Amino acid sequence: MGGLTVVDDDGRNVATGGPKQQLVLAVLALSAGAAVSTDRLIDLVWGDDPPRTARRTVQSYISALRAALGADAPLLARPGGYLLDVPRLQVDLLAFEDDVSGILARTNAVPEAKAVALERALANWRSPLELTPLPEGVAALIVPFEELRLQAVEALVAAQIDAGRAGDAVRRLETLVREHPTRENLWLQLARGLAALGRRDAALSTMQRAREQLREQLGLEPSETLRRYEQELLDGTSPTAATVGDQGGAAGDSQLPGGQVTFVFTDIEGSTKLLRSLGDHYAEVLEEHRRILRAAWAANTGHEVNVDGDAFFVAFEDAPSAVRACVAAQEGLAAHAWPDAHEVRVRMGIHSGIAYPRDDDYAAMAVHQAARIGDAAQGGQVLITAEAACAVEPPLTDCLHDLGRFRVRDFDQPVSLFAVDTGCSAMHLQAPRLMPADGHNLTPPPGAFFARADELEQIPPLLQPGELVTITGPGGVGKTRLAIEVGFAVASSFADGVWMVGLDSIDEPAVISTAIADAVGATTRGRTDPWQEVVDHLGDKKVLVVVDNCEHLLADCAARVADLLRHCPTLTVLATSRAPLGLLRERIIRLDPLTSEPTGAGPSDAVRLFVDRSARPPPTHAADTMREIERLCADVDRLPLAIELVACRTDTLTPADIRSALAAGSSVLTTGDPRVPARHRSLERLLDWSYQLLTPAEQAALRRLTVFAATFDRSTAATAFGEGATPDEIAELVWSLAAKSLIAVEPAAGATRYRLLRTVRSYAATHLEDAERVDAARRLAERFTEAIGPDAPVDDDWVGGMELELNNLRSLVHATGVDERLRQKLAWSVIRFHDVTTRFAAGIDACQRFLDALPAETPERVALLTALADIDLRVGDLAGATAAIDAAAALRERVG
Repeated sequence: MGGLTVVDDDGRNVATGGPKQQLVLAVLALSAGAAVSTDRLIDLVWGDDPPRTARRTVQSYISALRAALGADAPLLARPGGYLLDVPRLQVDLLAFEDDVSGILARTNAVPEAKAVALERALANWRSPLELTPLPEGVAALIVPFEELRLQAVEALVAAQIDAGRAGDAVRRLETLVREHPTRENLWLQLARGLAALGRRDAALSTMQRAREQLREQLGLEPSETLRRYEQELLDGTSPTAATVGDQGGAAGDSQLPGGQVTFVFTDIEGSTKLLRSLGDHYAEVLEEHRRILRAAWAANTGHEVNVDGDAFFVAFEDAPSAVRACVAAQEGLAAHAWPDAHEVRVRMGIHSGIAYPRDDDYAAMAVHQAARIGDAAQGGQVLITAEAACAVEPPLTDCLHDLGRFRVRDFDQPVSLFAVDTGCSAMHLQAPRLMPADGHNLTPPPGAFFARADELEQIPPLLQPGELVTITGPGGVGKTRLAIEVGFAVASSFADGVWMVGLDSIDEPAVISTAIADAVGATTRGRTDPWQEVVDHLGDKKVLVVVDNCEHLLADCAARVADLLRHCPTLTVLATSRAPLGLLRERIIRLDPLTSEPTGAGPSDAVRLFVDRSARPPPTHAADTMREIERLCADVDRLPLAIELVACRTDTLTPADIRSALAAGSSVLTTGDPRVPARHRSLERLLDWSYQLLTPAEQAALRRLTVFAATFDRSTAATAFGEGATPDEIAELVWSLAAKSLIAVEPAAGATRYRLLRTVRSYAATHLEDAERVDAARRLAERFTEAIGPDAPVDDDWVGGMELELNNLRSLVHATGVDERLRQKLAWSVIRFHDVTTRFAAGIDACQRFLDALPAETPERVALLTALADIDLRVGDLAGATAAIDAAAALRERVG
């Protein structure tokens, strides 16, 4: 290929095959240390027209590359793809990126030293893959490096001018402006260089040439930066120190940094809840918060770009200043005495990237990325990306805690994140509100994890190859949370990852295999049995599969787990269920409620959980209060879910008040059956009490949200609720139910969705009248039909929407009472999704089940039969396709 060279430890070139094979290696090299899915490799190498054998071809390329790279080839298989496990320093483009980014970050460097460093870095540049006509996708991967090279050249000529080497800069710039006539900064630097050489008329002529080129090429007038510089030349002032980054600024700040800039975004966590609690005093709190943060920005040369309500957008010339500013801000917030003992918790995100100010603001991808990092932080937490952290030097690096790699919107690749230890709390140890990308798909629920020290010590040694460990216990005892914590604890021991399979939103046994496939990254596509593809994918991988919430699909889960253990000898399964799976060699960990025993010199685990989750933290120094909390925890059998439900009520009730209310409500038990476990009756009584404390609107919202089998957002929640509330009121209802621990918040790649805990959903459904259920399900079905039904265009947005709502649609297909034609349309969307994503075997199975469940003779059933025929043809089942087409034709004759 000519543009890709691999050199071994002895300096010898390694033959890496033909052009396509080299492209595969090039893509993996540009993502060094991060997995690339097979689908993405196919898209990048072949574009929109891959061969039918593309997947097998990629596998053969990987095998050949491993052979070429030697026995210890760092080319590793990962769920759904591959990873080139080499340091960035060993990939010349990535090393160039790191080198140049580091130089640009040193904004206060001596100009001559900066110029020398940039000349050295640019001498190592070699045009990537220059001899190959590149596919469009691979070419797009190269564009950022080309852009960075140009930014390095711009920085070089600016440093040369500042260092008194304007002649060198001008000679280079005369060529550059011809090659890149629309880059304003090159014209600006050329004019600066000429002015520095005393050639003012030539500098003014350069400004005129720039204006003509911009008009001719882009139809635009020069920016404010160029116009201001030209005016200074005409005025006869001495503007030779000006650069693009020095021009323009925010209100009251004419020196916004440019080039490699570090951005900080902040906002107050739970500001709406704080507003409701403080009332008129909230304005004072907001202003005091702003004063503290502005003092931190000013003390560390921060430039306030924008402030919106409780949110700040600040720019810094370097990352260390941004880190010091955020630490100072968190220290100031923690030390301040807030009214009524409230805590103001501010989340902060730091990210560095290339950006230049224009008209008092920035328009750059780095700004959007920094905002995503701020959104991902927990209250009181400071997150910083690797791009910014690499510029931090000792001793400041001592306060950075590596959190791992995460998937974040607006970033093409997983992002390495660090948390800053501000010394004010242990928030730097908390996981961000993002999906991890490194070796697991575990997402920790909000709030600290308490107790279970014995189980955390007991379970990991049991997780050996070929073993099944099942955590059992009553609803609300914390099985899922313990499984997540165990998964985090053992993740480094499983070379091929820890993958959690949540079954709480699945009611159909046939979907279990698809859920496991999606979690572990198996490709269930083509004509083969999807379950067989899962087994083949896991094969001899050293992997831990966590199967959560098995109890409602117990027999089918047991069958799938047994099959995995039988065919995948190095696989381990950790399950959670209210009852054991009943397999041989199953190791059962029975989880009891939290202990009442004090922990060391402190309170019991149950009390610690209550205090942590309290809406209004109680005075822990008051012995009487702590004893009352201990009694309250005992009243609810020390079940973690029950404790969280009562703790969230402390904003209006004391622990004693809550105990009295529970005692008075004992007669509202929905069952007196002595065969029902006491703990279950206690939780049911508690849910009764929690439900009665809700407003009528909150009760209606909770009931109607049970039509969601999986996660939902505020918009679809409003649809389920129906008329009678505005979108803002619906959002308030959702937030209120989440604050009361009745709805769980589900962070997904920076976006927010919600779900009902299975225990709460089952309870709330008992209060849902059938007519109310049908109305809510009908509204939801109509919305989904409009958005992703048969008439909606099948594009990337459609596929993304289907992936989010798939389990909700499956549930609605079986929603009795809803018009069957509407449900048939939703069924068609599910089948179409399987077809578009080439999950043909799963699509055929689902279509047959839907046809059995929806027998009404309608035009929509004709469409379902046609969809079945399409998929049958794709897998080569001519007989099946013929039968489906014949049935569709006969039905069409009857229904039109």
